[in-house]
Amino acid sequence: MKKPELLAPAGNADCMLAAINAGADAIYVGTDRFSARAYADNVSDEALVKNIKKAHLCGVKVYLTLNTLLRDDELEDALDLLEPLYESGLDGVIVQDLGLAGMIRSEYPLLPLHASTQMSIMHSDGAMLCRELGFTRVVPARELTLDEIALIKLKTGMELECFIHGAMCYSYSGLCLMSSMIGGRSGNRGRCAGTCRLPFDAVGPDGQTISGRGGGSGKKYLLSMKDLCTVEILPGLMRAGIDSFKIEGRMKSAEYVGGVTAIYRKYVDLLVERGEEGYAVSADDLRLLRSLYVRTDISRGYYEGKKGRHLITMNLPGYNGSDRDVSDGVNGEYVHEVNKPEARVKVTLRPGEESRMEVSLNDVTVTVTGSVAEKARSAPVTEENVIVSMKKTGDSLLKCGEVTVETSGDPFMPISALNELRRRGFAKLEDALTVLPERAGGRIRAELTTDACDDPSWDATKQKQPDEAGDDRKLAWDVSTCTFDQLEAVMDHPDHVDRLILDHGLYASDECSDLIERAASMVTEGVWVSLPAVRRHRDDGYNDELIDRIASDVRISGVMVHVLDELAAARLRLPDKTIYLDSGVYAFNARSAGILTVLSGGGVITASYEARLHDLHELTNTSGPVLRGREDSAGRFAIVAYGRIPVMVSDGCVKKTLKSCDHVRSFGRISLVDRKNARFPVVTDCDVCTNVIYNSVPLSLRNMSDRLLKTGVSRFRINLTTEDSRESAIVLGAYLDDDPDSVRELSGMPHTSGHLKRGVL
Repeated sequence: MKKPELLAPAGNADCMLAAINAGADAIYVGTDRFSARAYADNVSDEALVKNIKKAHLCGVKVYLTLNTLLRDDELEDALDLLEPLYESGLDGVIVQDLGLAGMIRSEYPLLPLHASTQMSIMHSDGAMLCRELGFTRVVPARELTLDEIALIKLKTGMELECFIHGAMCYSYSGLCLMSSMIGGRSGNRGRCAGTCRLPFDAVGPDGQTISGRGGGSGKKYLLSMKDLCTVEILPGLMRAGIDSFKIEGRMKSAEYVGGVTAIYRKYVDLLVERGEEGYAVSADDLRLLRSLYVRTDISRGYYEGKKGRHLITMNLPGYNGSDRDVSDGVNGEYVHEVNKPEARVKVTLRPGEESRMEVSLNDVTVTVTGSVAEKARSAPVTEENVIVSMKKTGDSLLKCGEVTVETSGDPFMPISALNELRRRGFAKLEDALTVLPERAGGRIRAELTTDACDDPSWDATKQKQPDEAGDDRKLAWDVSTCTFDQLEAVMDHPDHVDRLILDHGLYASDECSDLIERAASMVTEGVWVSLPAVRRHRDDGYNDELIDRIASDVRISGVMVHVLDELAAARLRLPDKTIYLDSGVYAFNARSAGILTVLSGGGVITASYEARLHDLHELTNTSGPVLRGREDSAGRFAIVAYGRIPVMVSDGCVKKTLKSCDHVRSFGRISLVDRKNARFPVVTDCDVCTNVIYNSVPLSLRNMSDRLLKTGVSRFRINLTTEDSRESAIVLGAYLDDDPDSVRELSGMPHTSGHLKRGVL
């Protein structure tokens, strides 16, 4: 078997020591900036430079997490942060933001790029797109089965890094906005508040609580996942072709890092040495894993294709905590300074000649010269004097081992000169062992541009330029529908709708065929199909049939994609259809917007739900003709003006957690009610076995249209999700017709303006 890398977390310097001493092959660590664990006790930039050298001397790689979405004014700071780490030999950087990834590829071309799990890669299509963008490794979604992982590996050959232990999120990473929308703390910015760990009731359409299996009253922890523990199924993970076994836990303690890493080190080595036959995990080791900061219980996650109640903590919200005796024992064994490698030293001293020192470790030898030795007048330097000086390595990352001293002619040297010789010799050997000469030139400075977007075939000058109408530009309206009732309501306003977007299930239903025919002839920019919320290999049959149908349907102008996997599939398999990027394909800065414009062939980009007004202005006014050209001034950038925000997209199934799934698609028939009685409707998409949890109140920006137009955005979208016929008519009447009665009714409904004014942390 190929031996996978064992990758351990490090939230601080003690965790790095514990990981190295416990046998990690690599460590992933964040600094106090631009990390998806902003509240971890992250290592400072300066300390990390030394820790990279320390790890390398122990044969351990170091990866930096820069896995958050960045605004335009943060990109340069992130690149500056990387420079000393790059020169110190950083082994890779884990990235979510496409704009940052493109700039790293340009300015640090020798630094391997790893696609963060925050990028929500679930399919070989997305993995291949990552390869095209310069990534060498993908951290796929934690929800994938072993069969899906093996298929991605087979189809792409990409390095795959998968979680094997630690906390699990209920939502696909990168597709969760619950913490952001409830408390303004964004998971995409590294500040998740863990709102999925709160209690919820589940209620039906009649408002009655659904008790679920086992009955009982009171709120349950319906979204709180058990911790992942895969030590018993390591053979299956290894057979799937996973290259790096990743332990979660940059917010956790050094004893957790040391203890968990040591156990997985033991069993990875055992499996490689002896094979699968007779592989078994001792009860004592399982007890140790359970005692090291687990969330009430453990599971094998989604790897075996199972989901539902057995993955959820249900009745207990938090951690059992760590057994103090176990923690103390682990601390004593692993949380200490690493054993420094011992270097061999040879010192040569002769009167009238420069002092000379050779320092060797393994097959690497360096030589330094120092002060000229004098002829001793009384007491020549002794071998003992030299050895004592050489042994005082102090803060050096190396230890002085065997010392050979060659002298002749009674030389004399001050102790201070010997100490300086030692410092220079050990520093030079450290550099020889850790610094990569090909990176000596450091960062390749490049002007921040977006027009080329690393694609030489893109010629922005040939794209149609926006008109000079300013705030008088044409306002475009797109309407997205999920149900037949919503579609019928839209048909009462055909002259006001530029694009009609149909949910994939609605498009596939026979009852909508005639309405689609009518709509295609009435809306100004055609009918579009919104693909499923995620793209997985397990759903290839459904998705392939859907895409083939769209490809041959002349009534359909384009598709809306929600994740990078779908963007990759659409650009390859639907070359004649225009691509509409939903907000989950993040264009958080001008650079990422430019790259996505190229990848989508000039498609429409939807602003992130976490964008501020200032961010929208930056995007539309600094990204140049790449972003604002091609069609007309209304067609290049969109914002959702009305609709419930998807706060979680999950492989978890609320129906299965409560009782059993009836495999019937439903829009808001089940809602989750939190401790403040806010109600979050759940859409169960059984075509692709996915739940989408929506915000408790819809986003409504009707009163901000003038301010939005001033940012340069002029394509507005209405997303109808759980609205019935009456609610749909009110929304459409207020937005499209400016009907006074509808406006009055809409203004009386609870709503949010999102983050446009206040922004997110």
